[in-house]
Amino acid sequence: TKQLGRPPKGLWEVSSRCPSGHPQTLRVHPLKRIKTARGSKGDKPQIIPHPTHYWLTCPKIVAQIGEIERKDGCVRAKKWLVEDVERARHYKRNHLEYAADRWHSMSNIEAGETTNMSPAILRRIKWSGIGGAASWDNCKCLHQNYAHHLVRKNNIIGRWIDENFNVRACSKKD
Repeated sequence: TKQLGRPPKGLWEVSSRCPSGHPQTLRVHPLKRIKTARGSKGDKPQIIPHPTHYWLTCPKIVAQIGEIERKDGCVRAKKWLVEDVERARHYKRNHLEYAADRWHSMSNIEAGETTNMSPAILRRIKWSGIGGAASWDNCKCLHQNYAHHLVRKNNIIGRWIDENFNVRACSKKD
């Protein structure tokens, strides 16, 4: 709550911690229940996808990744990806893994509830990639990629960030 400035919505767990002990990444529930306007679909909450499964919360890392993004980091990352076919394949595998993590985080009851959703919404839940990306050829958000990297240790964009920028987590002194 302190890091986000509000209570987290759909928080399931702290996925990783900085050396200082505070949350570095959060794993977020893949579905959100929102209230609909009375009479539009009854009083039953509507279930919608929450595409962000891993959320970067360490203020120090968030700021550093934000600076990389401000300096065309997403454009640079995409250019780096398309220069090598194997890197591009690896990135698509990262998206597939992210989508699978999100899908398999639902209970059997929730997975059953998705059968009543429109095909477009179901596709978003089941197949949107890192940060909800529909296009797996594009680098939509470095924050989302880096959060995935910190949790799963195999995100190729996260590796690119580690190899090219001096991103540092909070220390025990922070």
